[in-house]
Amino acid sequence: MFKKLLLITLLCTISTRPAQYNIQIPLDLKIMSNAAAGTVTGALLLIAGNKLYQKYYASTHKLQKKPQIGIFEIGDLSSGATKYMAQIEKATYDDNIAGILIKINSGGGHAGTSEVLFRELKLIQQKKPIVIFIENVCCSGGYLIASVGKIVAPYMAEIGSIGVLCTIEKIKEPKSKNKEDLTVDFVFAGADKVFRNPYAPDASPEQRQKMQFQVDRDYEFFCSTIAQERGLSLNEKNKWADAQTFVAPDALEIGLIDKIGGFNDAKLLVQQLVREAKGDTQLSIEFVELK
Repeated sequence: MFKKLLLITLLCTISTRPAQYNIQIPLDLKIMSNAAAGTVTGALLLIAGNKLYQKYYASTHKLQKKPQIGIFEIGDLSSGATKYMAQIEKATYDDNIAGILIKINSGGGHAGTSEVLFRELKLIQQKKPIVIFIENVCCSGGYLIASVGKIVAPYMAEIGSIGVLCTIEKIKEPKSKNKEDLTVDFVFAGADKVFRNPYAPDASPEQRQKMQFQVDRDYEFFCSTIAQERGLSLNEKNKWADAQTFVAPDALEIGLIDKIGGFNDAKLLVQQLVREAKGDTQLSIEFVELK
């Protein structure tokens, strides 16, 4: 008797919520549940069915909700990576998030911020497909981040500027607010402590050489990362990594993007990649904003 009640209440419970789960209920079982519902009050079935379902069925069966694709944006890179970490953590640890769609509109920024975001997204990309949609501009550090996924961009988007810049600012005629001559003196420890301070003396040849070495090393890291992510040749980096910017058709020909299109094209692409990863071409998927 208990087994019959369990079957009846379980069938009625599942039949009331088929859209919530990826469950196909056979016709004969639906008939059984409908017949059973006629013999027991609806309120009793719902209460008993929910309890029995949770206690006996959920322990041995995993009912999966619709997989989700998380969407978020990356723009300003001048204020650090922290502002984007909540979305990245959600995308990383939420098992129901099966893919990521990132809208990027960035001309670049701090190299460290770009690298941190690239590395975090690379960890996600090893488990979940990532598609990047470039809205207007995706250059320099912004492109380093974008290289982690498949890239879709509209025809007139600006892409590239793969290079490294470091500036030495100087104030030639420092003045106070009263336009009087201003004298600045330094008390410091460490030979390079005032290097690149706008009030400091001109950089020595040795300091410039050291700075150029650091820039060159960062540039080689940048180029090798892009080459690996995009399948490009370092022997031909003058064609794609000489700090040029490209509109989408040229970027597509070079190999810096995967498709010319709009945001809906990017959504279709990430859906396709998720379905391929799940092995189900008809899989129902929903999009959610990550905040």
